[in-house]
Amino acid sequence: MDTRFEFNIKKVSIKGDDQYLYLYFNNKLIVKLEYRDIETAANYLIKKAQVQQIPGYDQKLLNEETASSEDK
Repeated sequence: MDTRFEFNIKKVSIKGDDQYLYLYFNNKLIVKLEYRDIETAANYLIKKAQVQQIPGYDQKLLNEETASSEDK
């Protein structure tokens, strides 16, 4: 690997060469991404973050509260 850049912050290290971006944790390789795949991965994470997620029990509570308030 011909390293172009390297960032080290405590246990996390990010390295890059001409083709790939490497993410290390405790000196163990966790993720190896091609630069063209980074955009795809970022778009996926952004879409997942934008989805409003309500756990099943919260949804039931909301439905029960609406039903009981309509009965009054």
